[in-house]
Amino acid sequence: MIALTQEKREELIDHNSQKLKSLKYNIKEATIPLLRKHLEIEIQSTEVALASLTAAPEHYIFKHPFAKSFYSLVDESCKGYDEVYPVYAAPPVPEINTFSELTELLNAIVSFQEVTAKDRWNESGKWDDANDKLSAAAIKAEPVIKRLNGLGSDMTKLTKKEKAWVPNTSD
Repeated sequence: MIALTQEKREELIDHNSQKLKSLKYNIKEATIPLLRKHLEIEIQSTEVALASLTAAPEHYIFKHPFAKSFYSLVDESCKGYDEVYPVYAAPPVPEINTFSELTELLNAIVSFQEVTAKDRWNESGKWDDANDKLSAAAIKAEPVIKRLNGLGSDMTKLTKKEKAWVPNTSD
């Protein structure tokens, strides 16, 4: 399944809405049966695309953290809480938001560079704190970077040569 940014989702919704209007107009004018059948299929596939792009949760369920098989239907007002999950009638296209992890990593890199430039010999002891922040940001951004590079999170699919470039995975 693909994932989209909010901007791309809105662009696709607009495109498919316009396409659907055009298809519905053209089907009225179509006199050739084969063309009409093709347009009907195009209309159906465009409607499916729009439904998945605009899907909204029908309900929300709460999964109790201490009871594995305890689920309860809850109100929409609970949707921001932990262990509250949306339930869709049709699966939506997932949305990606990678900018926060990557921005945090870039800020940590810049901060580390600034600290090391100001205090070349680590006389103030600030290198450790900057290094810890950089490490934490890198660990948080690692799955996002792997996903964007097409590596996913399954390190077993990497070749020996690729594993040699990733820390702690060489054979």
